[in-house]
Formats: sequence, C-alpha cells, structure tokens
Amino acid sequence: MNIKKRFRIALALGGGGVRGLAHIGVLKVLISHSVPVDLIVGTSMGAIIGGAYCLTPDIITLQQKILEMLARPEIKRMESFFVQASEEDQQKFIIQKLLSKIKNLYLWNLRAAKKWLIRTEPISKLLENLFDDRRFSDVRIPFACVAVDLNTGTDVIIQRGRILDAVLASSSIPGIFPPLKQGSKLLVDGGILSLVPGRQARALGADFIIGVDLTPKYLKRELFSGLDVMFQADWIKSCYLNRLNLRYCDWIIRPEGVVPLNWSAFSQGSFCIKQGESAALRDIAKIKSMLIKKRRLSFLKKIFLRIGGGYVD
Repeated sequence: MNIKKRFRIALALGGGGVRGLAHIGVLKVLISHSVPVDLIVGTSMGAIIGGAYCLTPDIITLQQKILEMLARPEIKRMESFFVQASEEDQQKFIIQKLLSKIKNLYLWNLRAAKKWLIRTEPISKLLENLFDDRRFSDVRIPFACVAVDLNTGTDVIIQRGRILDAVLASSSIPGIFPPLKQGSKLLVDGGILSLVPGRQARALGADFIIGVDLTPKYLKRELFSGLDVMFQADWIKSCYLNRLNLRYCDWIIRPEGVVPLNWSAFSQGSFCIKQGESAALRDIAKIKSMLIKKRRLSFLKKIFLRIGGGYVD
C-alpha cells in the first residue's frame, strides 16, 4: 500500500489585477514565520506572482522587480486608459465609476469590431523580465497555474512548457486581452471558473491549503441599464463559483484593504503589498495552530493505515 510520506502545504493565489500584489505581502509573512510552501497554484495575477517566486524564491528581489515593472510607461499608460476618475474618486477608491468607464470603452471597441482592448505583446515583453525563457522544469518550488479553455468551457491546470506562456494565458482577461492558443485550446483568465484555485491545489495533492482571496464583494444596488444587469448577473455567478472553490481551502487570507481597488490601479502596488502583510500577520497565529492540528491528524491517519485500522476522516 502506498502511503504519501510528506505533508504538503499549498498556496492558492487568487486573481485581481494589482490587488494580486497582496500575495507578495502574504509570502513575506509566511517566510518570516517559517511556514513552508511546498506548492503554489495561481490564477491570473496570482499566477504571475506565484510563478516568479517559485522560479527564484527571493521575495525581496521579487518585490523590487514587480514595483519597477509597475513604474514602466507601458503600465502607466494602461492604468490611465482604464482609470480616469477624478482625484477625489481615486482617493476614495470608488469602483462604480471606474467600472462604468471600462464598460464604455469596451462598447466603443465592440462598435469598432475589435475582439479585445489591449494587445498581449507589450505585457509579454514586460513579463519576460520575470520569466525570460524559463520552463516549469526550472522551478525550485512546484508551481501550477489555471486557465480556462473557451472551446470546452473547462479549466486547465498548466504545469508544462514555458512559464511565460502559461501565466499570460492565466491572466488573459476576456475582452481586455486576446486569448492564447495552445494546440486545440483557446485559453483565457482562469478566474472565470476559479478566482481562487483551491480545488486545483487539492487535486494536485496538497494536504493543507492557504487561499488568498482578493475578490471584491461589491454588488451594484442601483441597476440603471440592461448592461448593469448583465454585469451584475455575471458577477453573482463568479462569486458563487468562488465560494465553491474556497471550500477546498483550510484557511483563507482576505486582504480587505485592497478590495475596493480597480484591477488596473497599478500605482497602488506598494499599498497592496502592505495590505497583504497586514492580513497575513492578523491570521498567522491561527494558521500555524491549524497547521499543527492538521499535521497531527494526517500522521494519525497514516498510522491507522499502516496497522490496517482503516481510514479515519
């Protein structure tokens, strides 16, 4: 009888654009408190941060590289393209007006018969600074990222090939960035089905999963148009699917301070990192306590299996 020998701790890093920089703060706290990470599974920005860290597990260097990347003119242009609210609105992080502007831009492009708003090439060139031509076989910590195949409507766990291609697929927001073709698959942002990839982390053999949930709980109270109703209905479905995925996590860290931010507010990168640190510090004692209990239970189950006493759930 095969008995898994080592207890594996996984991070399930959720998507959320710039909000995903909170993952850096979470990693800093886990490292400083000696919580080992045996596997990282990421969606969208969680895939970018997770993949870069698994290649080179140096969180300070990663933080510097990410903040330098966000200061690049290409990123600033993208932010100004999407976030055009007044200074007062930006200070209050009023998401309603920002979403309205994104929708207006999207409709304008639909009228112009465009399939997406932004080409992949500029983003790909920036991410080459993080990933170069490295492959999944080069990682020092096991890593996987999640995308969705538009042709089949199913999620895809990517663990092979170039990491850059994988994270671009996992981060390809439908209608904003073009989908990536991979063989017969047409891949887009994994957040469509898995905003936090807890289910995928469990499928890859994790015993204890720490999820990082960056999902806004925003629900529009006043629905002025049919478009508002469409976006509201889509968001309700996303939140429902997210709750199902979060059930696979043993603990969920929620950096509440980043929730009101628009995904493209890249100038708030340092703020998001600090919010991730604060949320992880708030939870770290409970995480370590639960981890001890889960390890003890896992050990007892293996003992029962060895002596033929059956499986205890």
